[in-house]
Amino acid sequence: MPNKHPEYPIIASASGNAGRITRLAGGLFGIDLTFASGVKGSNPWQIPVETVQEINNVIYPVPAKEAK
Repeated sequence: MPNKHPEYPIIASASGNAGRITRLAGGLFGIDLTFASGVKGSNPWQIPVETVQEINNVIYPVPAKEAK
């Protein structure tokens, strides 16, 4: 899909314990948007936004800017 229609973002997510990986590593498969819970999740499988941010920093590191 991203190759055929790059102008359209891909939003996909699976649910339940097995679906949690899509919330963390979906970008590796072309998913452009994920979901994380804020203050309180509506189900026990939702991942807090802080956890998603920490894991995203490992999976999708942002290169440090070079000092001038």
